[in-house]
Amino acid sequence: LGSIRIDEFKDYDRSYGQRNDKTEIVEVSDIKDVKLRYRGDIVMVKLYTPNSNKSTFVAYRAQQYLEEETAAIQRLADRGVDLVPEEYKIDRSISWMSSQSTSKEESTILSSIDELHSASVLVEYDTAEAKATQGTTQGDKERADLTARIEKLEREKDDLANQLADREDSLKELTSGQVRLIKTDEHRHLLLDAIARASSELTLVSAWIDPYAFDDQVRHSLYAAIQRGVMVRIAWGLGTRRRGPDAERNRAKGDAALRKLRQLVRGRGNQLVIKRTETHEKFIICDDLFCAHGSFNWLSYRGERDEGYRRETSCYSERQEDINLWKQNAATLFNT
Repeated sequence: LGSIRIDEFKDYDRSYGQRNDKTEIVEVSDIKDVKLRYRGDIVMVKLYTPNSNKSTFVAYRAQQYLEEETAAIQRLADRGVDLVPEEYKIDRSISWMSSQSTSKEESTILSSIDELHSASVLVEYDTAEAKATQGTTQGDKERADLTARIEKLEREKDDLANQLADREDSLKELTSGQVRLIKTDEHRHLLLDAIARASSELTLVSAWIDPYAFDDQVRHSLYAAIQRGVMVRIAWGLGTRRRGPDAERNRAKGDAALRKLRQLVRGRGNQLVIKRTETHEKFIICDDLFCAHGSFNWLSYRGERDEGYRRETSCYSERQEDINLWKQNAATLFNT
């Protein structure tokens, strides 16, 4: 949200603050430290400063896209939260989505793993934050209370780790080890592994492309795959056909990264298919070896534990029926 100007909220408030016909379409409070509200065509954002009562308000038009916020909103939408104003709704139903081979029991366990992982990340954050304040406490009671809180968080963290291990073991047993949940910092390794292992066809679908993630290592790995005969297909481009600074920025970053790849594969261009399209899907398919799909933007985010870290998950499967379903989806995407 660093690019949002506070004067955007001030301008909105001056123009519409006294109106009585403002309608809140939806309020979302699931995102940590962020509360979003639609007001007409304006998205209101209230940012809370951790460990204080201070808050900052900003606003931007609902049709603008901010990369990280869009991903967070999509995760909520995937859980069934209705976030879209009626006038912007379109029918995005896809037949193959209703015929996924994942059983109800598998879906329940995967959801449980996702929730436990999310809870674990939050407890780790709270524990680190509490430990960081140990040197700033004043009185004996305050120090004792903080020590007790840290001990409680450590116990909670251990309990969550045990529950998570138990759920992962259950999923492994149920699926013969063919299905698992991929956590944020595991995606980069899986992407490079897919490129290295592909022998026939590799499909990469990412809503956005950024040179930070689509770096020299990825480009040269893709070039090596193409040299050994792999057909590489890349689809990307959410919002890049629209007008505005965000669309122009995302389009420029993606085009610049792909231009370097095209320069590498001169003479083998028939083995590289690139499609820019309005898709928010994120998935990869490596031959008939495995597929992975979820909220992780494979070509614009590295998943490293740095200042830009955010929690993203994907479902990984080696089952042929899952791979075939995602190949069918990819066919509709690339042939449209």
